[in-house]
Amino acid sequence: MTDGARLGEKKGWWNSLAAGDFDRDGDIDYIAANQGNNTLFKTNAKYPIKAYGADFDGNKGFDFVQGSWFPKDGNNKELIEVPYFSRIDFQKQMIKVRQEFPYHAEFGYASMADILPEAKTAKDYVEVEANYLKSSFVENLGNGKFEIKPLPMEAQLAPVFAMLVEDFDGDALLDVLMAGNDYGTEVAMGRSDAFNGLLLKGDGNGGFKAVTLGESGFYLPGDAKALVRFRDAEGNTRIMASQNSDKLKIFAQRVAVDYVELEPFEFSGYFHFPDGSKQVWELGYGTSFLSQSSRAIQVPEGVKSVEVHDTEGNIRRVE
Repeated sequence: MTDGARLGEKKGWWNSLAAGDFDRDGDIDYIAANQGNNTLFKTNAKYPIKAYGADFDGNKGFDFVQGSWFPKDGNNKELIEVPYFSRIDFQKQMIKVRQEFPYHAEFGYASMADILPEAKTAKDYVEVEANYLKSSFVENLGNGKFEIKPLPMEAQLAPVFAMLVEDFDGDALLDVLMAGNDYGTEVAMGRSDAFNGLLLKGDGNGGFKAVTLGESGFYLPGDAKALVRFRDAEGNTRIMASQNSDKLKIFAQRVAVDYVELEPFEFSGYFHFPDGSKQVWELGYGTSFLSQSSRAIQVPEGVKSVEVHDTEGNIRRVE
């Protein structure tokens, strides 16, 4: 299905997905959260990151090892696939490395082909790859076609996980609130912790601009994984963020908004505007990674009426 949708060639370390009609053309687009570009994993269609699995050393265990591309002899024009981790870490998976490459210098000059010369003939051989690590806007072109466009640089500083799609500034255009980082990486790699949370302002045409922390007031520097939107007892909109081994954080939304409460099986519909235009919306049972906001939709400024659909095909209109 992805090949027909023109998505199959983009192989990433995808973490999360959030939906919305960002360009107001009557179909659902997506924000797809990925690993970002701020690591030693550099990849593209010509040089994909690969991981290899099999019983490479014949000890009846399953070995899973990873490569990465680096300049050969300091020449940036020629890249070579080498082990991503050091000899000490690599030999924890494949003990034979200690015998075949007794010195660190020898291992340092070895390519993945040198270390795994007959990999593909190993029993139960597995090979997976990634060639695209940018968090992206996935535009719905209609007729089952999609186009992936990278989000601004500020969204690529670390892995993104949790996302909220709402109109956060009251201009009736969808924006994206994002949280991320990953503290659960290998010691040799180090934390992916350059992300402080981010608000991307949508322009209504599928474009996004990063809002500074000072302007947005959204600061979330920890190992953040979930974002949910809810209303407190006074009806004020609140956004709650989780951080692994850290405090919950709660943010107040500055712009006052109206809501339509949804019944259990209501999930999609349209916002109708006075000029006759409409914007499609949908609300799933999960809004992104580990996140589930309350069963209500935020109604943008200037909406004349809200059309609500349920799974049985029933429609109700809220003026």
